Amino acid sequence: MQKFTSINTANIYKTILTFLLHAILVSIGLSQVSPDSTNFIPPVRHKMKLAGSFAELRTNHFHSGIDIKSTSGKVGDPIVAIEEGYLSRIKIESSGYGRALYFDHPNGYTSVYAHLDSFAPKIESYLKKIQNKLQQSHIDVYLDTMIFNVNQGDQIGTMGNSGRSTAPHLHFEIRESKSEKPVMPSRFDIAVKDNIAPTITGFYIYELTEDGEIIKKHQLSLSKENNSYISRPKSINIKSKYAGVGLVCYDTSNGVHNKNGVHKLEVKNDSSLIFQAKFDKIDFSESKAINAIIDYPHYEKYRSKIIKLFSSKCNPLSNYIDNENYGIIECDSVTENKITVLVSDVYNNISNVKVKLVSNGIVQEIKNNGKVIACGINDTLRLESGNEIVFYENSLYANTNIEVTETFSPYKISIESNGPPTHGHYALNIYNEVPFTSLAKRRSSGSLVNFGGTKTKRGFSISLDEFGEYVGINDTIPPIIKRVATIPKSGYKIYYFKVTDNFNHDSSLGDLNIKVEGCDEWVLHTFDKKSDQIIIDSRDVKNGCKNLVLKVADHNDNATTLSTKL
Repeated sequence: MQKFTSINTANIYKTILTFLLHAILVSIGLSQVSPDSTNFIPPVRHKMKLAGSFAELRTNHFHSGIDIKSTSGKVGDPIVAIEEGYLSRIKIESSGYGRALYFDHPNGYTSVYAHLDSFAPKIESYLKKIQNKLQQSHIDVYLDTMIFNVNQGDQIGTMGNSGRSTAPHLHFEIRESKSEKPVMPSRFDIAVKDNIAPTITGFYIYELTEDGEIIKKHQLSLSKENNSYISRPKSINIKSKYAGVGLVCYDTSNGVHNKNGVHKLEVKNDSSLIFQAKFDKIDFSESKAINAIIDYPHYEKYRSKIIKLFSSKCNPLSNYIDNENYGIIECDSVTENKITVLVSDVYNNISNVKVKLVSNGIVQEIKNNGKVIACGINDTLRLESGNEIVFYENSLYANTNIEVTETFSPYKISIESNGPPTHGHYALNIYNEVPFTSLAKRRSSGSLVNFGGTKTKRGFSISLDEFGEYVGINDTIPPIIKRVATIPKSGYKIYYFKVTDNFNHDSSLGDLNIKVEGCDEWVLHTFDKKSDQIIIDSRDVKNGCKNLVLKVADHNDNATTLSTKL
């Protein structure tokens, strides 16, 4: 039995009994204890300062953990196990979490440590054996319970900057082992000092249709008195029977300047709670619903995230709690609605803003030029060309107006909505022979991003999860590999190779196909997506070998080879 820590026979028996009990409890669904019953310690030995908070709004997802700063802005700080447990998973990827470790604990929780620079030596050695056996640098493997056991406080790795990370830090999560849902770490007393109430920087009143579609928004000025914000004007007249509230806000903790997310949002009409969103736990399957909780057209135009304190019919987000009419305020021409908005952080520091809302009570509608696609069901939009766009049960957050323009020679299709992007995928089926191999989306900058697609017997098919303009492309140009640096170390060298391609590609297509060989043997390497570099440690090259061959193929199987002497 390979152990991560040196333990005596008594501890071996104790460990075996602990994990036998854990296995039994997991099998009957009783292993998870309440957060108050755990005894976790922080995953770092230095004083914690946060660069990112739990469930804060990121691009296309809620942040599933906390980001803990390094002591000096550099890699290398020790990372420790928060509780006894066993290494259950190792994941290495070019982006995302980079180098990550997962540990299961007997109390029913899993701790996750991401963006690491290095693992403990025995884990590093074990990882290399797996990578060489599979001849894969990027892997995602699950381990048996008795391969690597740890005690609380054991060092498991060092803080890094791997994956989709812009500065050295630890991305840390606590998940329910059974559901794999991330839980807010401060519920387990992994917390920082914070007596600062959230800051509100923007306050909006929306005029809405009955279904919550935005007609118009009004921005109100704010002044601050302690933790209360005074709106200017204090009362607003709107020209719609239905209204909603929007906020721009952030939270900070003591001793840091990072603008992090908030924990709870509430709206009261007089004393009645009409909307609440609370982020103690998140579900990965719902995480993309961030695009529905924000005013997405505003975000696309200004890159500012207004949080809508009202929801829609098919928004799956389970963090909405007891919301009357999805948080939409129904007004009339007689009643003055006294609206109070409360914004809380996890330490119950609260800010508030109040406004009086008066309406003419008239129902307003929006005239749309496209076709309204129903959410929550399978619905097909048939085009004049005979081609089809198929929306599925989970594609949309609300009944959505879709406008489509399709042209040929060259092929181009614009699929647009007046709201957020899709939640799940939708399909575009083209029922005739096409002169292209892929569809690419045109970004606002004008650049094209390859989304792939498949030629079929009937024509062409592609699964999409974004609206926008797509064009048919034929990619026949292979990637370019260029050796850019050799960095001498103590007794070895690190080689860097830059990879460029004529098209960027959507993350759904995965990485480029990369293979490195030295003297006809596979060579372990790293591909860093943020720098588009292949990184090779000379210690991973066969002794005496002085030649490397790098082969890279794009998603249309255009391949290039670079041979180089070491």
